[in-house]
Parts: sequence; C-alpha cells; structure tokens
Amino acid sequence: MIKFGTSGFRGILGDNFTKENVQKIAYAISQTLLESGKKTANICIGFDNRFMSKLYAEWICEVLAEIHNVKFFENSVPTPLIAWNAKNCDLGIMLTASHNPYYYNGVKIFKSGGLECDDELAKRIEEIANNIEYSKIKITSFKNVVESGKVVLTKEIDNYCESILKNVDIEFLKNHKQKVLVNVMHGSGLECIKNILDKLEYNYEIMNANLDPYFENKLPAPYVQNLISMSEKIVNEKFDLGFAFDGDADRFTFVGSSGEIFDCNYVSAVVYYYLTEIKGLKGDVVKNKALTNLLKLIAEESGNSVYEVKNGFKHVGKKLSTTNSLFGTETNGIAFKNHVMSKDGLMASMLVLDAVTHIGKSFEEILSDIYSKFNYKSVIREFAYPVSEQQRSDIINKLSNKKYPKFKDFEIDFVDDEEGYKIVYKNGYWGMVRFSGNEPVVRIFSEMKDLDECNEMIACYEDFLGVKERQ
Repeated sequence: MIKFGTSGFRGILGDNFTKENVQKIAYAISQTLLESGKKTANICIGFDNRFMSKLYAEWICEVLAEIHNVKFFENSVPTPLIAWNAKNCDLGIMLTASHNPYYYNGVKIFKSGGLECDDELAKRIEEIANNIEYSKIKITSFKNVVESGKVVLTKEIDNYCESILKNVDIEFLKNHKQKVLVNVMHGSGLECIKNILDKLEYNYEIMNANLDPYFENKLPAPYVQNLISMSEKIVNEKFDLGFAFDGDADRFTFVGSSGEIFDCNYVSAVVYYYLTEIKGLKGDVVKNKALTNLLKLIAEESGNSVYEVKNGFKHVGKKLSTTNSLFGTETNGIAFKNHVMSKDGLMASMLVLDAVTHIGKSFEEILSDIYSKFNYKSVIREFAYPVSEQQRSDIINKLSNKKYPKFKDFEIDFVDDEEGYKIVYKNGYWGMVRFSGNEPVVRIFSEMKDLDECNEMIACYEDFLGVKERQ
C-alpha cells in the first residue's frame, strides 16, 4: 500500500520502497498532470546520497518520459534546489528520505511554484498508484529516454545559488569575513554550499564531506546529539560560527562560537528580529504550532502578525504564499518568500550569517539582547518516542477526554487540539504532544524559561503518557 505522510512518500528499502511502488507513483504523477490539462508537462528530478537514490530517480524517468519532458540532475543535489527549479516547471520530484535512517528512501513532490505537494494531490496520487496494475505501466529504459531527448541531463546549480545570494548583502559579507565550519553530514548540500561560500570568498572548512550512504549509522539530521564533535571543533579551532545541514540540506542548525547549538526556534527569532527591528522591513511570519513564542512577541512589537499552522512545510508554504509574510519556519527549517516556498537550509545559513555580520555581535549575544528586550527567555526541547498502535490509541483517548498532565502550579490558558494537543499556560510557556505523520512515534515538545524546567516538563509528560524510550 502506497501512503503519503507529512512530507511525501517514504519507506524502507526492499520493504514498501521498491522499484514497483516508485514506478507506480511515477505513473500516478503522470496521470494527475494529464488530468490537470498538461498533455506534455515539464518536470525536474533530483536525488540525494542515499542507497540507490539515483537509480530510483532513473526508474521514475522511465515512466514519466513516456509522455513528459524531464530535466534530470545527474549529480546529487539538495532538496531545495529541486523546489527552486519547480518554480519554473510543472512539477519537481526529489528522491530523498531527508533525516530518516539510512535504510529509508522517499519521493518528495513539489508543485509548480515550488510549493510542497498538498493533501489533495497526494490523495489523488495514492488513489491512482494503488489501483494500477504494474504490468500495465509503459516503461522505456533510461538510456533510451535520454537518447530520445525526452530526458535532458544537467549539472547546473549556479542559478539556485545566485538566488540565495540575492537575499544577502554580498559585498558587506565579503568585507567582514567570518571563519565558518560547515557540517554537511555526508549529504547532498555539499557542492551548493561550496559554491556559495566560494562566491563570498570565505575561509571555511567542511566536515563529513565524504560519501557515506550509512551516514555513520546515525540519523542524518542536525540534532544536538549529532553535533557534539562539531561544537568542540568550533571552540578548539576558534571558528566564528558553524552551519549543519541534514542529508538533503533542507534542514538547518546553527552552532555559535561558544559551541552552543541552536535550531530554527532560535535562528528564526534572530533572523526575524534582524529583518524587522534592524533592517526595518515590514512583513508577517508563518510558523508551525511547535515553534517558539518569541516570534509572536517580536512580530507584535513591530506591528506584524504571526500565522500558526499545522506541522509540515506544505502548510507553512501554503500560508507563506498567500500572506504578506517575510518567511515561514519550523524547528529545523526556514523558507524565505523571495527565494522558495519550502524550507532551505542553505538559505537559512545565509540569512543568519547576514544577521550576525551586520549586527556585529555573536549569535549568543543577539539572542540575549532579544530575551532582555522582550522579557522572555526560551529553552525548547523535542523528543520522539516509538509507540505501538495500542499505545497511540491509549494516548489519544486520554487527551481527547481532556485529561492533561499537571505541571507544577502552572495554570492552563487554553488547549489547541487542531493537531495533537498543545497545552498553553498563562505565563506564555507551553507543552505539546503530537504524532508523526511519517513514523510510528509520538513527539513531546516543551518551551520553558530554562533547561531544568524544560526537562522537568518533558519528564512530567513522559510519565503522564507512559512513554520513556527516546528515539
């Protein structure tokens, strides 16, 4: 059974992620384009560094190129590059499982304009793919579709990189160089970040640049536990700052000169503060429900609004495209409206570099200034816990009956149950329980004033839900 999750179709190699299923998805995509009136659509396709990603991408071409024209990136590329190219195509397709374990792969789809595949399109693709007999799909070898001209091979990344640099002050950055450490986590963002930093004439070093489809047997995600050696290297070798990307470079984490690690809860706050308070730009911001309350405080100060949406960048991007917002953000990603409507780790890295360099303070100092100005300190933690179907059912039953965990003497202001359960307290802090759309896990989020209180709340929620084993 082919089932799309929060961000496309993902599965375990050799289990549900197979040549047959991928080519069924390709057939379904082709049919949806025909249904929309595109008799011959223009499609761009890319792949990351995972096992067989290139081969799966070729297998998709073998179906799509029967009818449509395909631009095929023959070297691995970051997911946001495909989203950016989809702005001028009818569709973009990326072979990636993003930050999932090495034995996963996936198909991610971008609509024309660079927006992620919405629920309506995903449902239609599922319906067609699950009802087509594989033997009835017409397939032509990749070699033949290339020779026929239906598939055009390309290695072009420069235009995408230039689009990122148009959103920062290139000459200022060149004249105020920072020593940068980049961790690409064996992923497909390598060539693009090199292209960008070379254009800035920066002194930089790249970690984990070698191809390793096992990702050192770790999740290829820029989580704190995966960045300890990077943090130590920044301190010991006196780097000014560091960038870390996930396996397909749409997710981003920042590491300061002190070695402290910051996800996009903090990055988005610093960037939005810079754009509105320092540069004086007007514009709202879009965030998911599990992101820091700091953005709301900064927006209100400058007379702007915050739009809260459900988890998944398809929701963030859609709201970003229909509002006067400067950018949209989730915990590990930012989408800048002048660039592309989907999260882009490379774009995020340049936004925070621009902010830190222009303000002339370290990231940590800027964040401290924001805390003081808005009288709101923030520590956010998120953990995932594997759950069985029975555990999932028990948790939902408990919360749906309005039984919520009691934490200290905090008084509940309201509970947002549109997506999971976000319990907001009258002091502005909150906890949240949400099930993943891609994996059999439940996630617990907490925003508190300090780490100790944050950890206390997480423990309280763990006990209440009956989960202990963190992923």
